[in-house]
Amino acid sequence: MTNQYTLTERIRYRAYKTALGLCASLPWPCIHALSRGLGWVLHRGVGYRRTVVQENIRRSFPELGQTEAERLAREFYRRFVMQFISAAKMLSQPSKTILQRHLKYEGLELFERLLRQGLPHSILLLGHCGNWELFSAGSLYLAPMGITQDQLYRPLRDRAADRLFLEMRTQHGSLVVPKSEIGRRMLSELKESNPQPRSWLFLSDQKPSRDHVNYWTLFLNQPTAFLDGAERLARKYNLPVIYMDIERLSDRQYVGHMKLICENPKEAKPYEITESYARMLEATIMRDKAGWLWSHKRWRYALEDYPKAVRSERLTDYLNQQNV
Repeated sequence: MTNQYTLTERIRYRAYKTALGLCASLPWPCIHALSRGLGWVLHRGVGYRRTVVQENIRRSFPELGQTEAERLAREFYRRFVMQFISAAKMLSQPSKTILQRHLKYEGLELFERLLRQGLPHSILLLGHCGNWELFSAGSLYLAPMGITQDQLYRPLRDRAADRLFLEMRTQHGSLVVPKSEIGRRMLSELKESNPQPRSWLFLSDQKPSRDHVNYWTLFLNQPTAFLDGAERLARKYNLPVIYMDIERLSDRQYVGHMKLICENPKEAKPYEITESYARMLEATIMRDKAGWLWSHKRWRYALEDYPKAVRSERLTDYLNQQNV
């Protein structure tokens, strides 16, 4: 233990680590049963963000009846718990086991082609879909190609939990970069005389901060503000942008499909990359509705409060139809 943590934080860290270690030691049938039980507690017992989840689902899928929407919410809570328990177990496995049983990357020839073209650096976009923590092990696929995976992350307020998650995300070779340092870190690494090929991984489906609501589009049947930081960095350094389409095969098997969004961002129209990401992410969610992070307060902002923000053509058409 280092001295930068208080005694309370060190005790809490040990408690968290012990709990995750116990989860990782459980057989899969117990993990499945535990996820169902704790999912029910979160959903029906303590009602963790139940109103947020119900409202998000209702607005995103207005065609669903009450019974279907409730079934979707119930499955979300089960998968939400399963995400963390199973991630602890899967990431504790040997690298060979992870590659054989839990995680697969498809479309890696895209990285190989970019390397051959002299484009060793890229930005990899994904959403909070499936078991997103598992994809920190993606370095097991990229490292043999000579590519380092750098994960952008937002530090947690609970420093004990933050430390634990950082350990989980880096135990298979990935590096982590705090959100506030990404621009400076990227510039420093790209300026090196012989820079290490890198893929910067962004989870870009969270709501922007209030001071960075620059772009709105139609997403899941409603006006939605999108983060555009990844696009701005891609355009600034002309870094190819790739989308990872996460497919769930089972609670313990996931596939990341690599799909090119833009190879030369400086030639792209403003917000074209962000719009393409929104469309691809929406398709991923529609394929597996319960797999997205529905408890996130994604739609807290109102479009009318940001009259200067850019609106996509898709959103403009939608609003015009609503006003007819």
